[in-house]
Amino acid sequence: MALSGSKTTSKLHTVLRELINRTNSNIMRLRIIEQETEITKRRMGSLEKSFLAQKKELAKSLKEFETSLKELEKRIERIESALKQIVAELKRTATKSELKEIEHLVDIYNPIKSNFVTRDEIEEIIEEKVKELQE
Repeated sequence: MALSGSKTTSKLHTVLRELINRTNSNIMRLRIIEQETEITKRRMGSLEKSFLAQKKELAKSLKEFETSLKELEKRIERIESALKQIVAELKRTATKSELKEIEHLVDIYNPIKSNFVTRDEIEEIIEEKVKELQE
């Protein structure tokens, strides 16, 4: 029985060693998994910070774009208003045909170019015509 007890003790030691080895192996695996989990958490935290920074930058850019767009809209409104005023002014100006008509009238009444007749000259012409008719 002594042999049988030593065999049993030997088997128990072997089983215990095997359990201890497996436990140690499992503990090492758990540590590796914990380390990988910690690395993953850090990476996720870094990605989250990066994402938040990009989101903040994008919001800032979007506000700047909106401000720029509003300024452009105001400028376009001012340009449209100025164009309406220009069109109104152009409608009040004389047309080409009106200018030609005014030029023609100025030419007619221009004392330098026109030949005006005096009262005496008209009376002489009438007297001459009357004499011609009487003859």
